[in-house]
Amino acid sequence: MIVDTGSTDRTKEIAQRNGAKVVDFPWVDSFAAARNEALRHATGTWIFWLDADDRLDEANREKLRQLIASLQAELIGFSMKCRCISDAARDGETVVDHVRLFPNHPGIRWRFRVHEQILGTLRDQGGVVRWVDVVVHHVGYSDPTLRRQKLERDLRLLLLQEQDEPGHAFTLFNLGSIYQELGRHAEALPFLQRSLEKSHPADSIVRKLYALISNSLRQLGQTKDAVETCRTGRRYYPDDEEILFVEGSLCQELGDDAGAEACYQRLLAGRETEHFASVVSGLRGYKTRHNLALLYLKQGRLPEAEAQWRATLAEKPDLVSAWVALGDVYLAGRRWPQVEEVAAWLAARPDGTLPGIHLWARAALARQEFAAAREMLEAMLAQQPAETPLWLLLGEVLLSQGQDLRGAERALLEALRLDPGNAAAQRCLTALWAKTR
Repeated sequence: MIVDTGSTDRTKEIAQRNGAKVVDFPWVDSFAAARNEALRHATGTWIFWLDADDRLDEANREKLRQLIASLQAELIGFSMKCRCISDAARDGETVVDHVRLFPNHPGIRWRFRVHEQILGTLRDQGGVVRWVDVVVHHVGYSDPTLRRQKLERDLRLLLLQEQDEPGHAFTLFNLGSIYQELGRHAEALPFLQRSLEKSHPADSIVRKLYALISNSLRQLGQTKDAVETCRTGRRYYPDDEEILFVEGSLCQELGDDAGAEACYQRLLAGRETEHFASVVSGLRGYKTRHNLALLYLKQGRLPEAEAQWRATLAEKPDLVSAWVALGDVYLAGRRWPQVEEVAAWLAARPDGTLPGIHLWARAALARQEFAAAREMLEAMLAQQPAETPLWLLLGEVLLSQGQDLRGAERALLEALRLDPGNAAAQRCLTALWAKTR
């Protein structure tokens, strides 16, 4: 059953050729209306829905077949994970819980123009929710330009929804979420706070609200208030992964190492019962391990930092930032063969060449191999002249060698030209000028 809201390509023709029933429905600024039109025409006992940019791989198709074969005449909605694949500029994928399979019942209909929901009317009819191990992959967020267009469209629809039902907690929540994603935190915060005021801790959006409010407060420079918001949220949801991760990051930012470590360790050790969520993946794994390792590195706890980064790489073998950090541990311990191994791995990857050269040059500097460090840095700068870290490191190499202080000054001034607030370049220049007076 396909509802077409105005496609201009061969969508309808291809769908009909493959046995689908296609219905034209004019777009009326409401995803709920379009979905309900599909329900109006559906004749099956159960409804399973997919969007045009959703995908099911063979393993999950087989799980879905088995689930459908086991269905009884029950008022149950089956929630499945939707993995939203993001563009490279964003941080990993987001995992969202959706009720994807539910009975074809006249009282179960979609609500809201955008971020439409079936859960409310399912529960109104006395239905319950069961979580099942079927994963849908959503590819509609992988193009950043398209993602921006969707955000602007969603914002327009949410503002219409706010006119339809003024002050509804769910609409306020989504308005705040979109303003936050657009970087408009001063506008996001009042919507999020009003949504929280209108919600009950049992509502599915509330744990997310605490995390979003904390993030906006953080971006507005109100870091201590952000920490307190996390702690308030954890009175209701002590093991919520997003609130714990945000609180740990905030503590780390404030220099509260013990508080940060406690949050991260609880994240790695804890688990929760199933609930509706929308979180980036890796919070109970590599993302938290990466932050914990940075904390250990800062404290000089090198074996513990190394263990966390190795565990990170066991989960995410191609994570360049973890390889760079592991190289830092080896460099701090003067473990030259391991430094060479990491640098070679990085340099062999298009996205790791720059950090690989940087690590090699830092190792050469630490061994006082000044000529080798200078040669590789100058060769890289010929290809990447806008890389501040390379100019800074070249300045440090030449300053340490002491034979070309004018060259060191030029390199450090170039680093400052590219990044006027670079404190390390300013410190090196101060040291250089003290030498030349």
